[in-house]
Amino acid sequence: NIDKHSSVGGGYALGPMFPITGGTTIENRFFEQYVWTQPLAGGSLSARTRFEQRFIEGNSGVDHRFREYVRYTHPIHTGSKTYIAGYDELFVHMNDTTRSRSGVDQNRAFAGAGRALNAHVRVEMGYLNQFLPGHIVPDRMNHVLSGTLQISY
Repeated sequence: NIDKHSSVGGGYALGPMFPITGGTTIENRFFEQYVWTQPLAGGSLSARTRFEQRFIEGNSGVDHRFREYVRYTHPIHTGSKTYIAGYDELFVHMNDTTRSRSGVDQNRAFAGAGRALNAHVRVEMGYLNQFLPGHIVPDRMNHVLSGTLQISY
């Protein structure tokens, strides 16, 4: 932590991707991030800025991607463990490879509600709109009923 509002970190993710053309593609992803949180109007506003280096099987090079995530939560009444939540996350490719073109990769917008079950566990459910501009394939718009279980330790 830098201070009570800011932290920096990084990590690694190994994950399969399932292209619409079929099969499985493996991705190794390294990332660095900065997170800022601030109380606002009885709720909480947070932002995360992330840079990723994506090593994707069969790609011509490393994909460099920028992600900006902004989220606001507000309890339904003072002291409540139930809250409303909204966020937007923009993904931008920073370079061209055979698998991606520079520019907007996708945008995710969410609106929903959640509940803290205890100090370490919360659940959330709501509507997620995911837009993927078509650089190689046609534009896609996904309408998703999203459910999340978050466990922090």
